[in-house]
Amino acid sequence: MMDGGDDVCFYASSRRTHLSLWVVEPPSQPILRVGDRRVMDGVLGPLQEDTALAITCTVAGGVPPPSVEWKRDGEVVDTVVESRQGELTVNELRVLRLSRGFHNAHLSCTAKNNNVTSHVTASVTVTMNPSTRSHSAVIPIPSI
Repeated sequence: MMDGGDDVCFYASSRRTHLSLWVVEPPSQPILRVGDRRVMDGVLGPLQEDTALAITCTVAGGVPPPSVEWKRDGEVVDTVVESRQGELTVNELRVLRLSRGFHNAHLSCTAKNNNVTSHVTASVTVTMNPSTRSHSAVIPIPSI
């Protein structure tokens, strides 16, 4: 018998039954990258406020092919798979302008392809450098 497909089973009463067998294979652990750099230590940053961020989540394997989603602090923010090439499934999270609200944000990428096996997740915590905006203040000069 192969991993999946159509098979014929015979059981004690010698009756013939046709069934389809589908083997579920979970996807591999997601790999996170910013540009060409792999994010491995669970911390991303420090990143500069007011800059853009593009972080990719790549997952190999999975039968059926997995869905890959991004969450920020537990809330789903991106479910669009950018590409499926061979065994690889890729979802890229893009933030056009990082705000101070991203400091200590927890970004997680989860791949899942069924409701039988456990989902696989990779995550990072974002650290930020605040921007050096110039501030001006008007200080009244007391009259003499």
